[in-house]
Amino acid sequence: MSMFPGFGNFPGVRQVRNMMFAAPTERFEECYTVHSAAAVAIEAGKDGSDAEATDKIYLPPRALDALVRRQIAYPMLFELSNPSIEGSPTVHCGVLEFVAPEGVAGVPYWLMQNLHLEDGDIINVKSAMLPKGTFVKFRPTTSDFLKIANPRAVLENRLRKFSCLTQGETIKFEFNRKFYSLEVIEVKGNFNHSHTCNNNAVSIIETDIEVDFAAPLDMPVEPEKPKKTKEVPCTAGERGGYACFHCEWRWRNFCSSRGS
Repeated sequence: MSMFPGFGNFPGVRQVRNMMFAAPTERFEECYTVHSAAAVAIEAGKDGSDAEATDKIYLPPRALDALVRRQIAYPMLFELSNPSIEGSPTVHCGVLEFVAPEGVAGVPYWLMQNLHLEDGDIINVKSAMLPKGTFVKFRPTTSDFLKIANPRAVLENRLRKFSCLTQGETIKFEFNRKFYSLEVIEVKGNFNHSHTCNNNAVSIIETDIEVDFAAPLDMPVEPEKPKKTKEVPCTAGERGGYACFHCEWRWRNFCSSRGS
C-alpha cells in the first residue's frame, strides 16, 4: 500500500539515491496556506504533541514529487518568508513528512511568529542549501533560562530535533512545563557561493558546533565605571607660573595662609 494514497509518483529507492548525490537543477519554490504543525499532524492522524519542539515542517505529497524532479539533495532544507511583507525576514527549516493537505504547509507556531504569520496566511517556501555550522551564539530573552540546573546541556538536547539556525530568529522550546525563548544573534559556518543564504543561516545536522551565550535581555546592564586617572603633581606655582586655574588657586591659598 502506498504511504500516500493517490500519490502515484512516489520516488523509488534508486531515485532517492540518485537525488542524494545529484546537483539540483533549479530551486524549489511554492506558496502555501500556513497552519500550525500540530494542527496538520493531528489532521493527518499523527501525534502533534512534539510538533512545536522542532523546526521541521509538513508539506503536501506533491511537494516531494517536485523536489525529486529538481534533484534537491537530502537533507532537504528550506527558506521560509512572509510574501505579504516587503523585505520579509527569512528563517530556515527542515521537513518532517509530506502528509499535509494539498496547498497547505504545517509550520511550528514559533516559526510562524518569527515571520508574523497567523493560521490561514500565505507562506513562501523555497529550497535552500546551507553550510554546516561551526559556531552559534544565543541570547536568552529572560534570565529564567539561567536558573535551569544545566542550561547548556538542556539546549543541546533540544537542538537535536532542529535542522538549521538563522541569525535574527528566536527559537522556543519547553522544559519542565515552562517555555524558554532564545534569540540567535550570531552564526558561523563554512560559507561559499553555492549556499543560498546571505551568510546568516547554518545547518546543524550531524555537526559539532560551538555554542556561546550573551547576557539575557532582561538582565540589567551595569554602567561602565569611569577610569581613574593618576593625578600628576603640578609645580607650576612654585616656579612663579600657573599651569591651570586649580594650581593657581592652590598656590594663592598656600601663600595667603603663610602670610596670615
